[in-house]
Amino acid sequence: MVRFIFVGYIRGMVSPSLFAPLALSVLVATPLAAQNAGSQAPSPAVEAPATCPAAPVVLEEPWNRWSATPRSIEAGASAAAMPALFMGEPMLLRLLPAPAVTLAAASARPLDSALSAGLATIALDRAARIGIALSDGAWVDVVSRGVEQTSIEHEHGPDCSGIRKIVWFDLQAGTHVVQIVNSPKPAISVMVAIAQPVVD
Repeated sequence: MVRFIFVGYIRGMVSPSLFAPLALSVLVATPLAAQNAGSQAPSPAVEAPATCPAAPVVLEEPWNRWSATPRSIEAGASAAAMPALFMGEPMLLRLLPAPAVTLAAASARPLDSALSAGLATIALDRAARIGIALSDGAWVDVVSRGVEQTSIEHEHGPDCSGIRKIVWFDLQAGTHVVQIVNSPKPAISVMVAIAQPVVD
């Protein structure tokens, strides 16, 4: 049996008529909250501290190299030519205007023509759970053999770390496409980490 272990770290009288607008607002808000459940956006309930120390925060594995100087690479505009992301190495991915990018598969988040996007690859020699950390609030997809993969978990990065969010995927061995969609900035820091598979 194979199980995965994560290496790392890890909220007077009032007229009855006044209650009608409140009741209506509750009825309307409930389906909207359900609609947003499971999105990759970090929860607004968790806020970063108002101030952070001048020195970089020291992170535990597998994110302990996040604060290292990242290698700068240009994102691919299509699946025909894409740079590789390496496990455990921070990389600065220089993105392109969204209209210049052809995605490997339709994204769960439609491309916004006013934002940036780009493609890269990751390679696995065996099935594993991998996390993709991003410095900004972009959307990230993983596409395997033309099929978009469903993320299994998403979370905030540690406070003051510079990691905006981490999205986790269970992937099979092989080469996979990472799609960065709707980045508000023309470049984004990315790091891919792998959970350690343990065979009983």
